[in-house]
Amino acid sequence: MPRLSPLFRYATALALLALAGCDVAAMGGADPSTRAGTEIAVKSNYGAVVADIEAGGGPALTTAMDAAGIPPQNRDLMILRLQSELPLYRTSPAALILALRANGA
Repeated sequence: MPRLSPLFRYATALALLALAGCDVAAMGGADPSTRAGTEIAVKSNYGAVVADIEAGGGPALTTAMDAAGIPPQNRDLMILRLQSELPLYRTSPAALILALRANGA
């Protein structure tokens, strides 16, 4: 299987978010501490976050959702969305970070 460039994966993630109805432009206006916190939470525990998505939840995913500001009442649906797109998130931490930020506060 050919390897995809990071730029292509990033562009694909943005396109998927746009197709899913996310306001991609609004993500750029998020509080910088929220953006940084989400990135740190995902990248520092990436394997555990992906495993938690696959399992339907867990402490690493909860920490990432907290950092992104995803309201507790929206998390079950968010986990289902993440599970449906898991092949993308297994290969692209950036796509996962964008998905979390797009659905956070």
